[in-house]
Amino acid sequence: MFKQMVGLVLCLMGTASVAAHAGTLIPVVPFPGATSTDPFDINDKNVIAGGYSDSDGNYHAFFGTLDGQYTSFDSELAQGDTQANAIDEHGLITGIYFNDDRCPDYFCGFVRDPDGTIYTLRVNGHRFQGYPREITTR
Repeated sequence: MFKQMVGLVLCLMGTASVAAHAGTLIPVVPFPGATSTDPFDINDKNVIAGGYSDSDGNYHAFFGTLDGQYTSFDSELAQGDTQANAIDEHGLITGIYFNDDRCPDYFCGFVRDPDGTIYTLRVNGHRFQGYPREITTR
């Protein structure tokens, strides 16, 4: 009975691994001079968005092409840390920034227009504190 159970488990494990979907590995060039680079999203035009740490320990948002042609940005309201979480095919970016005075409980959410203007996300007139992760409509 034990051998039959082991055989059944092995058979099911083999079936489960066949059902898994293959992924695509996309190499990302590190941000120049960064101590770490964290890509969080890629759009249909192969533009990535994410964050990186500099040698002073500050965290900045970035976006750019897979060959490392990046643009760095920070929210002017940030107190040290800005991170890009998602980018759509038009270049609209969502993310977070840290600010103790304005978002004392968590990070403030933002949207960055393709022209570079950054807007703090608001819900019922209050700053959105959380992690905006996707852009579904414009």
